[in-house]
Amino acid sequence: MKWNREEFENIFAKKHQLLRRIEGVQRALALNEYSPNLVKLDFLLHQKMEEVLKQEELYWFQRSKEEWIVSGERNTKFHHLAVKVKKKRKLISALQDSNGQWVTAEASLENLVVQFYKGLFTNDSTYVLSNLEGIACRRIPEELRADLEKSYEKEEVARALFQMAPFKTAGEDGFTAGFFQRSWSVLGNVVCDLVLGVLHGNPLPDRLNSILITLIPKLNNMIAAFVNEGLWKPIPICRGGPAISHLMFADDMVLFAEASVEQMGCILKILNDFSLVSGQRINFSKSSIFFSPNITSDLAESLVNMAGMARTDSLGSHLRMPSIHGRVGPTSFREVIDKMKHRLFGWKASTHSKAGRVTMISSVLNAIPVFLMQITVLPISVCKEMEKICRDFLWHGNSSDKKLHLALVGKLVWRALHSCDEFWAKYLFKKYAAGRASWDMKMKSGASMNWRAVCFGLELLRKGISHNVVYGNEILFWTDS
Repeated sequence: MKWNREEFENIFAKKHQLLRRIEGVQRALALNEYSPNLVKLDFLLHQKMEEVLKQEELYWFQRSKEEWIVSGERNTKFHHLAVKVKKKRKLISALQDSNGQWVTAEASLENLVVQFYKGLFTNDSTYVLSNLEGIACRRIPEELRADLEKSYEKEEVARALFQMAPFKTAGEDGFTAGFFQRSWSVLGNVVCDLVLGVLHGNPLPDRLNSILITLIPKLNNMIAAFVNEGLWKPIPICRGGPAISHLMFADDMVLFAEASVEQMGCILKILNDFSLVSGQRINFSKSSIFFSPNITSDLAESLVNMAGMARTDSLGSHLRMPSIHGRVGPTSFREVIDKMKHRLFGWKASTHSKAGRVTMISSVLNAIPVFLMQITVLPISVCKEMEKICRDFLWHGNSSDKKLHLALVGKLVWRALHSCDEFWAKYLFKKYAAGRASWDMKMKSGASMNWRAVCFGLELLRKGISHNVVYGNEILFWTDS
């Protein structure tokens, strides 16, 4: 953006320029005598460098759109990798046209997408409001009606804005919701006046009216009317139990009916009436029919041809639980395990510290099976496998290399240093350290894997401990740190 370039300049060019200047100042300080001016300049350049690094981190954070990272360590490298992964995953290199031919040229791809959505949103039917006659619609309760009719307030506008993800895709002006959230003390009144004015009848500015929001009507009332008239025969869940005609989800619907030509005609009539009334077309190519095992193949084939839909043996899964399943066992929850592994596949564990990995586990991995754990009891083997996935990622990352368990190795060495009378400790110290346990023990050529583990753990402990000097009798001035 022009404003970004004029206000912040090129972040990456500025970063390289500052690095060169800092390097030059520090070289001058190393070669020449002490200069207060150079010291002051070095301090100011480091301050500017810190500001540029924060801007660079924010830049990659916004492009990565990793909304689950609420807070944590500064990690530009991770955000950079996340951008590359998202870009590669979302890149469309080829599309298949209506003739089954693959299109790869960029200009042809753009034209194909434009034509597809033009056809998708073209109105090729006439609204027939008379089809709604006789269909009873539920009335809104008086309390809800009064709440819907009352005037909008500034607090509602602010609450809606702050519920938005701060760093999702920016609007046409280039500003994300996070910009308005951070600047609410300055821009709050302006935003509220604009929004409330539109909600109370003012014309919507053209530049803000570039997004199409469609409220898709549902089939619920039409189906209920046919069921009440006895035209639609729903499926009872058990002998003498309640019958189900349909289940509605956010963007899907499952219809239940008797497998007969008459019932298929009833379903197709409702779908056709819904299209005429709402202007929305049913995508039969993405719809499918599932039959019970008791239906003959001839009847099933006849109904499939009549509906123009494909036959399926599976209704997929809902919230990672198979919609149709037999006896519940570990294999029933395979999708949850695969989902956790899939999320780990795109993560670069090497770019995160242990604290960063803990944040990723608690924010993402542990949230995947939450809904499933509310509605069913997971087998112990599944719980252990999920714990193993989290544990391995914490200690090993997503590398396939076998690594030492750092916590256990460190604990082992600490025990050896404070319990030198144990047989295994005395043996190792006698053979490799002349019988003396100290913090300066070194790795020796040809040492056993046990001593290598001790030295590795010792180096690990050195990074996380500090000396209590007291009298200093046991402190080695030149080597201890």
